[in-house]
Amino acid sequence: MRERELLLCSARTRVDAPVQARIGELLRAGPDWDGFLRLAHAHQVLPLVAATLCASFDAVCPPSAIERLRIAMRATALRNLVLARRLADVARLLDAAAIPYIAYKGPTLSDIAYGHAGLRQFGDLDVWVHRWDYHRSVPRVLADHGWVLCGDYYFERSYRSDGDAVVLDVHQFLAHPRSLPFSPRFEALLARGSDVPVAGSTVRTLAPADLALVLCVQLAKDMTDERSPPLVKVCDIAELLRNRPDLDWASIEREARRLGILHVVCVAVAVAAELLDAPVPAELRDASRKVVDLPGLVRHVEERMFGDGDGTAFSRPELRDPLAWNAAIRERLRDRSAALAALEQRVLTPNEYDYAFVRLPKRLNAVYRLIKPLRLAWKHGRALAGAPPGRGDTGR
Repeated sequence: MRERELLLCSARTRVDAPVQARIGELLRAGPDWDGFLRLAHAHQVLPLVAATLCASFDAVCPPSAIERLRIAMRATALRNLVLARRLADVARLLDAAAIPYIAYKGPTLSDIAYGHAGLRQFGDLDVWVHRWDYHRSVPRVLADHGWVLCGDYYFERSYRSDGDAVVLDVHQFLAHPRSLPFSPRFEALLARGSDVPVAGSTVRTLAPADLALVLCVQLAKDMTDERSPPLVKVCDIAELLRNRPDLDWASIEREARRLGILHVVCVAVAVAAELLDAPVPAELRDASRKVVDLPGLVRHVEERMFGDGDGTAFSRPELRDPLAWNAAIRERLRDRSAALAALEQRVLTPNEYDYAFVRLPKRLNAVYRLIKPLRLAWKHGRALAGAPPGRGDTGR
């Protein structure tokens, strides 16, 4: 318990006087350093914790612990440099092929939310592309430049670089439509985005206001995974709140309401406030009062994050079900209903079979939402008529 509190107090870029005093008390009480460092590593906040403790508490911490923390900081900085260079390579590759993209998480997140490339641990690269490019252009361009497909999860594909084993996740959706429906328009976020310097290149990323929404959705999405979400996902939100006080939260609140994720944002911000003392924007307070059992939802996130994993101590164990969790954090009926989301995906959301069935130019991409139901009707109609399999008869 002491190690967990020390983790929460030190995993931040700004430590005020009361928290600083509490860190001192915890250090003088003598934490289990092996257990604490394992906990920080598991939650992907080791460099963030190291920056806090090495800067202000090196005289209180054992020299061996300080050395381990400094080694972790150097290792993270070196790894992040490698990934930043590879992201710059990918950005140049996509630019040369005229493929619009949005890089998010990784080096761009470090720049926008933390203001420092070495404080955010990350293991791979993430880019979001238009659905047409996801199916048509990106696989060919990446294959031509040494990227090998190593995983296909419907809403994203993973590619591995032959040269240095870096993993690039290419997204057509920012969350799986079945477990957490979330459909911002790629073109709109691309137009609102900003360019940030990464390893000597310019990389397109999300505007800070859009990043705030995406980070909140990412935390909610991770709650539907088998593995518990790491604390770093909450740190991302807390640091953006702390280091970007100029964010227009009135506009963010309106956009979240339009997308049907206002309650998702309220829950995520409440978690950041509860665990890491992040400031809560005044614009969210009225909406937060309308979230049913907000304290219970926040407690469930904390229990998932730091629990033993068997679910026996959870105050609301039913929320372990991804569909129940999604229903609890969404305000619109069509987003809360897994059946409606699954029906829309089944009937209207095009997939690789639809893109292969008819070759249309990118400007006509919206037509694929009409092609899919026609292809399915053709497929099932032929099956009912007993016709032999033909073009378009495969695929879901």
